[in-house]
Amino acid sequence: GTRIGDKVLLVALSNGATFGLWSAMQPEWRDRIGAVVLISPNIRPFDPNARILLWPWGEPLADIILGDTREWEPYTEDHGRYSTNRYPTRVLPQMMASVDLLSRQDPAQLRAPVLTFYSEQDDVISPQAVREYHERIPTRKRLVDVGNVGDPNNHLIEGDALSPERTMPTVEEVLAFIQNNPESLQ
Repeated sequence: GTRIGDKVLLVALSNGATFGLWSAMQPEWRDRIGAVVLISPNIRPFDPNARILLWPWGEPLADIILGDTREWEPYTEDHGRYSTNRYPTRVLPQMMASVDLLSRQDPAQLRAPVLTFYSEQDDVISPQAVREYHERIPTRKRLVDVGNVGDPNNHLIEGDALSPERTMPTVEEVLAFIQNNPESLQ
């Protein structure tokens, strides 16, 4: 992003938002990121038992309980085309490790304004954790509860594959947020 401008608009979804937030707090990156847009950020999974995945035997336990692969039928044709609907369970401990890594970072290190989209009905990530984390962000911020959308899990809350009615309102809200924080991308 810095090849076309001085600052980067970081947009990240779910576990990508976990890594995006972590990146935005790193000394080598935080001054390059002009604004952060989070969509259904995985601050903590919805299931409180997910922390078990961090235990030394978390990966074998996930295999025993869930099998070696998680797989589900896509809800729409575009969901099947553009989304991951199958992955090995061995990645789940790494996902929890990224959540744990973020939990060890102090949000006070953030320099960029943050716009967060989430749904109170999300059953993949913890909406409560999103709200609590958002409160700790020291920069300009905005939290948008999009409500009940096209995704049955209310997690993929933006985009044409499952929530097409949210695509343009999201674009408009992101543009307004940037316009209200012009210093962030200069």
